Amino acid sequence: MEGTNSLNFSTFEPLNVSRTQKRTTSWVNAVLRGKRACAGEGLARMELFLILTTILQNFTLKPLVDPKDIDITSVHKGIGTIPPFYELCFILV
Repeated sequence: MEGTNSLNFSTFEPLNVSRTQKRTTSWVNAVLRGKRACAGEGLARMELFLILTTILQNFTLKPLVDPKDIDITSVHKGIGTIPPFYELCFILV
């Protein structure tokens, strides 16, 4: 790959020989600055909110088992935890 203008990130050194910080190009600053934002994230959150509120307004949610028998402890899987699965009945109001 010699002679090409491609970046080799395995040998990328942000410090030069005198151990001072190299001046980075503007595109590196633009790419690495802050949290990345998705243009449709707000729209997706709004749609989920509308769907869930519509379900809660138009249906009554009832568990299929007695509420005293529901186990609410989380399941440990690897380094994280996942919520348990529940079965619900949607009753039209």
